[in-house]
Amino acid sequence: MFRPQPGMASMLQIQPRFFDRSIGELAKGRKVELIRHAHLDDTQIARLIESLRADIAAGSPSGSLFAESVAMALSAHIAQQYSTLTTQPERYRGGLSRFRLNRVLEYINAHLSDNLELNVLAEVAGVNMYHFARAFKQSTGETPHQHVLRRRIERAKEFLRDSRSSVIEASARTGFVDQSHFSKVFRRIVGIAPSEFRNNT
Repeated sequence: MFRPQPGMASMLQIQPRFFDRSIGELAKGRKVELIRHAHLDDTQIARLIESLRADIAAGSPSGSLFAESVAMALSAHIAQQYSTLTTQPERYRGGLSRFRLNRVLEYINAHLSDNLELNVLAEVAGVNMYHFARAFKQSTGETPHQHVLRRRIERAKEFLRDSRSSVIEASARTGFVDQSHFSKVFRRIVGIAPSEFRNNT
């Protein structure tokens, strides 16, 4: 439970099956049991839960990919800090192989309008979620969530260059659940509003 300020609280439940999948690379087949703590003052847990709370409050505009990424990071942190798992994870240094990376990138490009999920992307790559998220960032310099957002904006720019496509259509065809979130992300990445970009092309 996280209390950002007096009178407020956030509670997050991670399903055991998701937790086990998330820490597969850490556990390496070993049984992992959580250690009870009466009180935790963990800034990393608080920061992750707050980012998820803010996303939910905004209507989860990024879909499930962001929530899964946060839940996976929480699972890994909890397993490393508050469980019977005492060994540190081996650092994966090679990233994804070119074949696995290309397969994932092609899948993302073909499904930008869909609700992309982290576990599905990991399956496409042929690795578990814990390994995938870290290897993907090592290979591309971006988290899966960041990469998907950037590719969606690049695709939206292609649509907006076509005078027949409206901002609403560009938003809907690139996987954004609402135009407000689309406009916010577009402005952050491109530097101008989508309507301004459309009018200038």
